[in-house]
This record gives sequence, C-alpha cells and structure tokens, in this order.
Amino acid sequence: MGTSRLYTLVLVLRPQQVLLGMKKRGFGAGRWNGFGGKVEEGETIEDAAKRELQEESGLAADTLTKMGHIVFEFVGEPELMDVHIFCTDSVQGTPTESDEMRPQWFPLDQMPFADMWPDDRYWFPLLLQKKPFHGYFLFQDHDTIVRYSLSEADHPPQHHHTHPSTPSPNPSRRRSHPRPGENQLLNTPRSAPKQTQPRPFCL
Repeated sequence: MGTSRLYTLVLVLRPQQVLLGMKKRGFGAGRWNGFGGKVEEGETIEDAAKRELQEESGLAADTLTKMGHIVFEFVGEPELMDVHIFCTDSVQGTPTESDEMRPQWFPLDQMPFADMWPDDRYWFPLLLQKKPFHGYFLFQDHDTIVRYSLSEADHPPQHHHTHPSTPSPNPSRRRSHPRPGENQLLNTPRSAPKQTQPRPFCL
C-alpha cells in the first residue's frame, strides 16, 4: 500500500469572482489553480494553507473556511495526494505575482476550466454553493480521469493531522470505487456538470 502526503488548496473569493493562479513551474505548470502546496512537518493544515497562500499570491488570509477533502491517485505513482480545500473572502494585501504563480481574477461565469485540472469542474460548484464535500479521483495521466467519487458531506471536513509519511487509509473505504448510480468515469471524460450561479461567499 502506498503512502499519502498532505496538501492544501485555497480559493479566494469576492462577489461573482474567484482568484486563480497560473502555475509557472513544477507540478501542474501551465494550469490555473487555487493556491496551496505541501504541509510541512510541525505545521497544522490551516497554518500551511495560510503560508502557501501568502507565498504564492502575497495575500494574508484573516480566516479560512474548510470546504473539501479530496484524495488524488495517479496510476503508477505510489504516493497519494491528500488535499484539504479551503475558501476565504477575507484577505489582506494585493495579489502579487510570485516565482510560482501569476494571480488573476476570473468572473464565475468565465471560469477557465479548459486550462484547469479536469477534476475542478466537478467539485467547484459545491464549493461555491457552500456545500462541504469529500471525494476521490484516480488519474491515468494529468489529463484523464479514470474514475472518481464525489459526495456532499453532512459537516465540514475535519482536519487530519496525519504525518505526510503515514500510510494512507484503504482507498476502498474512501469509496474510491463508486457504487452503482454514483458519478464515475471509465477511461474517457464525460460532460461537465451544469454550472449554477451560487452565492460566492464563504461562511
């Protein structure tokens, strides 16, 4: 069984807009994404999320709202990505380009999904509707989702302080194999969920 490593992702929101960053180097280069990265040893997940946001965008978050928890697996890669997703509409500073990210505001009806990670279009509407969620995505490569499961959570996902080198839970217990009737992909992408116009505010 592989191991998992903790990551964070922060989406900065304001009325009818979201701040994304164009990844300039490293994993995910050439894609628009939220701001985040690895949780370092000794950090809490939320502290890591605030640090990564400031390093990559120049913004300091007053508060973060935990919205999602997704485990990502890539075929052939032994380490799972255990990603904790936050949103905030309370930040200090001006978005500033860094060595890693180039920030840009996007209207919610003009999201650049074609240049984002393929999974974003599935969970992003839940985040904007303030519906906590958890999920699992298996990628064949960086562009092809083999299968996934995605569910609304009854309560905001809890922080897990598992050390990054700790063996991950059994993916089957995380509903990595969707049950009949669940959303799933088998080798080829399906059409994106219908976009809605939710209120873009974190609680």
